[in-house]
Amino acid sequence: MIIPKLVVKKNYKVSREVLFKAWTSAESMSQWLNPMPGGQTKVSADFKVGGSYKIDMVAPDGEVFPHWGKYREISPYDKIVFTWNSPFVKDTRVTGEFNKLYVGCELVLTHEFLKDEKVFKEHNDGWEAIFDYLETNLSKEVV
Repeated sequence: MIIPKLVVKKNYKVSREVLFKAWTSAESMSQWLNPMPGGQTKVSADFKVGGSYKIDMVAPDGEVFPHWGKYREISPYDKIVFTWNSPFVKDTRVTGEFNKLYVGCELVLTHEFLKDEKVFKEHNDGWEAIFDYLETNLSKEVV
């Protein structure tokens, strides 16, 4: 069975520059990059093509879910492509596209090479929750 590409889209009421910057700083990502209510995130990132990142998503009970990868493509304010690995997935690829709107910005995230339907659903649910936390975190920003 072929698993389709996971695609999550959301419009934000901030400029694409502000939205893009939220994905480029470990400090910023630590504020919103966790799908678990009440969870915390520890991020280290060398944001450049070929640079690595590590994300530890910490559940409220203290369980750690590590993620890691490398940045493959960076086009400022337009696109970020990076590998995404965890104990559950290996060598998957995430592409974030930042599309300017008349007011605000659309973020289109595509996650490829997920191995089965269960992993696809878990990641879809996770990315949707993360997008909501990102929106809450950006709510103080202006367009």
